[in-house]
Amino acid sequence: MAAVERYNLKAKAHHVLQTNMGPSPFEGNIHSSPVVLLLANPSFDKNSSVDDHHFKVDGWPLAGMHPSAPSGMRDWWRPRLRKLCEIHGERTIASNVAALQINPWASTEYDERLNLPSRKGQIALAEAAVNRGAVLIIIRAEKLWRSSEVIDKYSKTFRTNSYQNSYITEGNMPAEAWRELNEQISRASRGQVSSPTRVSNRAADEQQELPKVAGDVEFLSLRMRLNGGIPALSKVQLGNGSLQFDVKGDIDEVTWARKQIEAGECIVRIQGALFRVKSTLGFLFPEWLSISAKLEPLTTK
Repeated sequence: MAAVERYNLKAKAHHVLQTNMGPSPFEGNIHSSPVVLLLANPSFDKNSSVDDHHFKVDGWPLAGMHPSAPSGMRDWWRPRLRKLCEIHGERTIASNVAALQINPWASTEYDERLNLPSRKGQIALAEAAVNRGAVLIIIRAEKLWRSSEVIDKYSKTFRTNSYQNSYITEGNMPAEAWRELNEQISRASRGQVSSPTRVSNRAADEQQELPKVAGDVEFLSLRMRLNGGIPALSKVQLGNGSLQFDVKGDIDEVTWARKQIEAGECIVRIQGALFRVKSTLGFLFPEWLSISAKLEPLTTK
């Protein structure tokens, strides 16, 4: 917020970040969607409202796709994903397409010169999507997204054919991209995965297949402070040697959990094997911490 406020003091009117709306770093199931759209920042116009970034509907992770979403969100998302909805259905698309903003704050026009501290976190989320085999579609801010070699060299990173056209259609996509994203969505809707979920143990040059069930991940070092059974932990998901999870609770619990993770004191047990959680990013709000991290195998004597 300090960086945002400093920027707004000198920003031109069309670049001012709309803090009253709150940030929107991502939309949809960002830790599991097989398709992730990479954008610049949320738009702000006469149809925008303070409810845009807070609207939620059960069963519609990409909530802007819901018919009752605020008009600013609904009128942006639904036309752009209409062709995919005609193929797969609206709720399937809302569950299997996610979006990331390189700058999570809304403005009338995007300022490509602005570099907020959150940019590293946004890129790390996109890299996590790469690690689990998702298709990345760059719609805006291509140069910034491709500043990550992980994203730039990834075989499933594509961009729309037109920089002016943000519609996800067959005519605005490379043929390979259109085919790949539809196949990924179809597989996900049938409950299939595109590739094995694994964690790499470089020291032993071995790979251990990991479960996708959250209940199989036991957070040893966070157990005592977070009420024994850890009800504060949610959205626990495994990727290619990575782990995504949220911590919710009072501000003291969330702050304590963040410090434990940053200090490398967060240890998890997965199918009997121990791993240290090496944090790669965290979104910290007063009572919510969202973490994307790497798993480092531990050797016990």
